[in-house]
Amino acid sequence: MINVVKIAIPFFFVMMALEIFILWKKGKLNYYRVTDTINDLSCGVSQQVADIFMKLVLFGIGYNYVYEHWSIPQLFNFQYISKDSWVTWVWVFIAVDFVYYWFHRHSHEIALLWASHVVHHQSEEYNLAVALRQSIFQQFFSWFYYLLFAFAGVPFEMWFITMGINLIYQFWIHTRAVGKLGFLEWFMNTPSHHRVHHGKDPKYCDKNHAGVFIIWDRMFGTFQEEEEEPTYGITVPLNSWNPLWANLGSYQSLFKEVIKAKGLKNKFWVLFGKPGWRPKETGGPINPVEIDKSNYHKYDTHLPHSTLYYLIFHFIIVLLFSTQLLELATDFINKNIEIQFTVVGGSLLVLLSLANLGGIMENKKWAFKSEIIRHLSISAGILGLINVYEPFFLWVILSIAWAVIQIFWFQYIWKNNHVQIEYSTPYPLPLN
Repeated sequence: MINVVKIAIPFFFVMMALEIFILWKKGKLNYYRVTDTINDLSCGVSQQVADIFMKLVLFGIGYNYVYEHWSIPQLFNFQYISKDSWVTWVWVFIAVDFVYYWFHRHSHEIALLWASHVVHHQSEEYNLAVALRQSIFQQFFSWFYYLLFAFAGVPFEMWFITMGINLIYQFWIHTRAVGKLGFLEWFMNTPSHHRVHHGKDPKYCDKNHAGVFIIWDRMFGTFQEEEEEPTYGITVPLNSWNPLWANLGSYQSLFKEVIKAKGLKNKFWVLFGKPGWRPKETGGPINPVEIDKSNYHKYDTHLPHSTLYYLIFHFIIVLLFSTQLLELATDFINKNIEIQFTVVGGSLLVLLSLANLGGIMENKKWAFKSEIIRHLSISAGILGLINVYEPFFLWVILSIAWAVIQIFWFQYIWKNNHVQIEYSTPYPLPLN
């Protein structure tokens, strides 16, 4: 089956490089920050690795089961939707975008859904790297919406390809390098419209949920024109570079509020009411506030260059490894047990690596021991290749060399990792 998103990954990085070049020529290279960009891409890599397992269960198995047993054509002996007509493809593409609008809108209006979708909005920058910042858990909720296509008798391949094209389109609109686009602004989602969507200013919150066609927002009352430059991010900032905490922190906060709320009714509305809803006895709703842009500053950690070089090098290694892992995981269910074990182990190593890089950016104490463990794990993995590649002594030498060089390098940068942390404005709720 064609995976159009996977095919487009090299295009994403070429476009990012082009955007960086354009911003550099315009003297606006500060729209990218190394720490923020690594965090954005780490969230994207985490989501892709988790998708190896989630898409297999939720979509690959679940979608096809509904399609084959419970779809309208199956139940009423109708003709299945044909993949041979281009008109059908167009209608399915429009329907996919319509359903995406409602799922996306509900992800901003229902607290439990927002807890997963919030990952995409946590960055206080707005660039093409942010487009790749995705949630590990969002698939759990979107699955229920897209099963509508299985019930309607849309073949999985048709849904999968049209959904992929929809997501690819949304990549390029995450940029500040492109202004308004004339008549296209009336019916297409554009960078201007989507900048509004990522704004946390009160008038911009929960607007412009469209994927491809902005007409849905115009029709259903959620459209907002871009007037002045939005302030990007979320009303209670994440203040962290850890991609795993980015995915889990919102759930921790949400369920703490559920526990504090008295009575089933209040607990229900904390979960399924608007994000930030709280009963009066626990402080009342958290609403967006006007932002004083003259005194506004973003979350940042000022790192020595030696630390940045280490982070960039190891993130590139993790990125390249993840690419190979995703290739190996193709048709995961039909692979032999050794490859399945390798994919599971490799996925855990990727998640550990990305969490460690985030911890190093924040100078967390746990990151020191965890990073040593990671390098020893990689060394052990290299030794494991002895069973696959020869000569024996070459892989032993590579294993020892990796552990020695990386651990000494890491200890050097850790001793000199004098991190200055600047928290985002407005300051969030008290930290634990």
